[in-house]
Amino acid sequence: MVNYLGYTYSRDKGTTAEGKTFSSSINMGPSDKFYASDLVQDEVIAASGAEAVSVTLPWWPVRLSTVTLACGSDTAVVTNTTTGAIGGTGVFAAASGFAGTVLPSGVLAITAFASSAAIAADLTITYRYDNESVRNDGPTAAGFTNVPGVNLQVKSIPVTATARTMNAFWAFDAALVLSAA
Repeated sequence: MVNYLGYTYSRDKGTTAEGKTFSSSINMGPSDKFYASDLVQDEVIAASGAEAVSVTLPWWPVRLSTVTLACGSDTAVVTNTTTGAIGGTGVFAAASGFAGTVLPSGVLAITAFASSAAIAADLTITYRYDNESVRNDGPTAAGFTNVPGVNLQVKSIPVTATARTMNAFWAFDAALVLSAA
């Protein structure tokens, strides 16, 4: 047996899936350079065919001024907030292709799509969240759960010997050259 180290992502974040190997002693996997940052990029929040979306984003508190929705060629950004970048409510205007709101707690509600009753492609969101505030609000609250992590695993692969046939040709000339070296 040969032992080696494998590193995997511990949580889903954006397009990065939990459990995916990004580095090991044997090979390298796909790497997400934004995994440890405050950026959540292209996270799918609704599949095509959805008529309304109500979801709580896993990474919060959301910085409202950074939220962008994309569905095919339609994109929308938060047009205004009632209080500021972290507090208040972010609003998506119907003219942008979406009508709805997003709260700092990660609650996102889209009540209407301008192009049709249902979306034609996956709805993705890109946003930044507050990963700098250190709070003492309990082990299940945002201050403790919004930390991306990696898992380190010691893995093993077996080493086996296999008999193989091989031809070898001997010539007097080759033996003479080898003996002279």
